[in-house]
Amino acid sequence: RAKGTASYKVRLPPNFSILTMSTRMGPGVFCLHTEDVNRNDMLGAECHVITLRPRLILTNSSEHEIEISPEKEGTNFLLAPGTSSEMHWAVKSGDEDSPSTSLLFRPVCNPPCQW
Repeated sequence: RAKGTASYKVRLPPNFSILTMSTRMGPGVFCLHTEDVNRNDMLGAECHVITLRPRLILTNSSEHEIEISPEKEGTNFLLAPGTSSEMHWAVKSGDEDSPSTSLLFRPVCNPPCQW
């Protein structure tokens, strides 16, 4: 292995729709999208492209900053108006095939809104 590289072993789900992983950068929850590559484009080899897409993308379509609180994570974050952000969360062992999470959100305004 080349210096400065890392490898991770992951369990691919039986239905190839959801992939969860935990790395030094944090947890990841992804949807898997696969597609075939034409054999003629690969000198006759059989190849597939696998794309990892975030399982959850939050978009703030309001005029206000939104405060988001992932209930299980305990770390709030802000989402500016007109922006989107992917969100990942830690998945418990045994829940890899159907990961779920809960969110609380409120607009950032004065007086402050309650959860």
